[in-house]
Amino acid sequence: MRSELEGVSRSPLPPTPFDNRLWAAPTPSNELTRQAFVRELDLFGTRNPTPSLASSSSPSPTSLEDHPAFVKIVQKCRELFNTKVGMLTVLDDETQLFLATGGMPDGVASLPRSVTFCSHAILNEDRGLVVLDSLKDWRFANGVPTQDMGARFYAGVPLLAPTFGNLDAPTVALGTLCVVDDRPRGAFTKEEREML
Repeated sequence: MRSELEGVSRSPLPPTPFDNRLWAAPTPSNELTRQAFVRELDLFGTRNPTPSLASSSSPSPTSLEDHPAFVKIVQKCRELFNTKVGMLTVLDDETQLFLATGGMPDGVASLPRSVTFCSHAILNEDRGLVVLDSLKDWRFANGVPTQDMGARFYAGVPLLAPTFGNLDAPTVALGTLCVVDDRPRGAFTKEEREML
């Protein structure tokens, strides 16, 4: 048996996410329901009305992007946590979209969902996600936010779909409210998490 294996070269194993220092978040178990909520709420006003329901008197879709209330919330978070960036995000099928931002680099209108901190944060519906130093966290060290945008600190909590008082409605994370900074942090306290 040994002689049969001699001379046979083994292909090296592909690198793991740990080796690559980058890990895309797994798809949430409720992804189909989550995407249905994102489409139904149509926060960016992009959904076309059903042709049978459309009429010349139907108002055009309204986007909540950069709504003054959302911009104010993001600005308040930046001030409270002394960060350069604040965002209110929605995670679509493949893209992270921004309902409101403050401090984002010019020209960044969206990011691929697979590279974002927020795609990880929605997996923790009641706790969110805190990354004190993305260069020391193997999941994010070689990611676009860390390498290309200079993000070192991230704290985000899920933005949950409204249930309109229905106690049987599922808890569904649509996106996040988050803050990002180019300086790592030594800590982010329980009290700070509760404020966020």
